[in-house]
Parts: sequence; C-alpha cells; structure tokens
Amino acid sequence: MNTKSSGTNLLNRVLDAHGGLEHWQKVRYLDVRLSISGGLFQINGQPEGFHDVIMRIEMRRPAVTVVPFGGPDCRGQFTPDPSMDPRPRWPYR
Repeated sequence: MNTKSSGTNLLNRVLDAHGGLEHWQKVRYLDVRLSISGGLFQINGQPEGFHDVIMRIEMRRPAVTVVPFGGPDCRGQFTPDPSMDPRPRWPYR
C-alpha cells in the first residue's frame, strides 16, 4: 500500500467534506476558543494553564496569537525563529 497516495486520498476526502480546497485557500485565519493545562504549563510557571482563551492561527504564515495572555488586556504571539528550525539543513545518509 502506498502511504503517500492513501494520505493524499484521505486529505482530499476531508477537504471535500469541509468545503473543498478552493474554500480553504480563501481562509485567512482560524480562531479557536480553548482551555488547556498540564505539567508543561507548571514547569513554565503557568500552573493554571490557559482557561477560556482564544488562539488565532494564521493560515498563510506560521503565527499564533493568544488572547488573553498573562492578563486581561494582554496578548501573546508566537512566530517561530527560523534559526531554531529542527529540520536538518543537509541530507542524512
């Protein structure tokens, strides 16, 4: 079984079931309301985690904004540092 073609087939089916590729190419961002907690938040000094926050995920570039973040009138923004990209810059043999 070819996993790449079966993965592509699954992706096409999912896209078709949710408006089609043309629809998703028009989407600029996705807003998600969520609450999340756990050990990682405790380690990073946020033992309560995030409760009832909105994450805006940009679809055209790797960027996420969290509101509220750290206070009621504050926001947090994540954009990855290209120098921290974990993918290898040369082919492994």
